[in-house]
Amino acid sequence: MNYKNYKLTILVILIFLAAVNTANAGLISLITKAGNAAKKADFDAPILKIELPENLGDASPARIRPNSTGQWDIKLDNDTTLSFDDLVKRNAGNKDKSVLILDAADIPDNFAMFENIPTSLPIYISGKGGKLFEFKRGKVSGLQYKDVHLKVASIKQLKDGIWHLQRPVLSGPVRFFQLDSGISKEVPAKVYGSKKTVEKVSGNALLDSIASLRRQTMVILHQ
Repeated sequence: MNYKNYKLTILVILIFLAAVNTANAGLISLITKAGNAAKKADFDAPILKIELPENLGDASPARIRPNSTGQWDIKLDNDTTLSFDDLVKRNAGNKDKSVLILDAADIPDNFAMFENIPTSLPIYISGKGGKLFEFKRGKVSGLQYKDVHLKVASIKQLKDGIWHLQRPVLSGPVRFFQLDSGISKEVPAKVYGSKKTVEKVSGNALLDSIASLRRQTMVILHQ
């Protein structure tokens, strides 16, 4: 490469870098403006498309969330606001029943805040993937999802319960065990092959191997 061609190559590279920097600057400016706009905006999660369980009939969702004063904000699907007392009166009739929807991200830090909500108003917590968990209140509070019921008595237990119920169901291999105190060998973490066999193990060996058998279904056969 001669000197002129060398200078030309450098010039082309510089022009390319300048164009890239200009594009990046514009992109960064656009992202910054969008971020500032997002901070100013008050985004409300839409509740119009929430599918309520069949047992709730024609009930309509009303979104609730705690505010900075330690009280509840209530909004219906048509953006109107009502008090809990008004919702109780509506629910006492034969129509216009409301169900309270609390987003999992809006769970308050104070568990006692739920005491301010009339027990006649059902509360459902909206989680990931459109799942709804019923939060039952009374002498013993609990979280209900289909046939699973978890007792909860604190915010931590409530959040932990939702986390567990939102986890995808994992299916693993099925292993059949028959307890035999005369067997001293360790339980292998995995089995290979498609044939289902009965593994004879001692009770102590099985207990010691529980951690290595995660995500597997164990069937203990009775002698």
